Amino acid sequence: MGESTMQKWVIHKLITFLVCTVTSCAVSADGERIYVVNWKQRQLVTLTRDGNVVSTRKNRALRWGNLVVLPGLHVMDSGQVLICGMESHTILQVDRDGQQRMAAVVTEEDGVHWPISVYYRKNKESLIVGMKDNDNIMLFDKEPLIEELSWSFNKQKTLKKILTIIFMLFVTIATF
Repeated sequence: MGESTMQKWVIHKLITFLVCTVTSCAVSADGERIYVVNWKQRQLVTLTRDGNVVSTRKNRALRWGNLVVLPGLHVMDSGQVLICGMESHTILQVDRDGQQRMAAVVTEEDGVHWPISVYYRKNKESLIVGMKDNDNIMLFDKEPLIEELSWSFNKQKTLKKILTIIFMLFVTIATF
């Protein structure tokens, strides 16, 4: 099969698999993994770049209701994936292959309600969470790691930090 034919076949395979079920997607920094949210099945599906399914992760925490908004998904530089569990009020972290749930990064106990967007800033080791029907953005600073897979964030309520984050997001968006 020629490269052009292979690319068309992969695109067809992905479209066939994803029609009417995918609401969010993200790609790893190296381009080797594609992560898609199948909201109807409450799944995170991990694919190789050629369209092969690596894993299908179903979790009760991955609930999005009637899906008025799209669930947030972010791939960190390490390859780990952060995904919003909107109805469970949780941000989950899974491994690069989407197979192993590593942690509930932040939860309702941390003040997260209806999360719909998530972004991890490596240089500041902080997590930014946006929520449905809420004008606030939450910023969590990372505590020192005890184990490689353990995550814990301290909530920072500093308006200056939040405004700085918002400004940086606008600058980033404007440069694209």
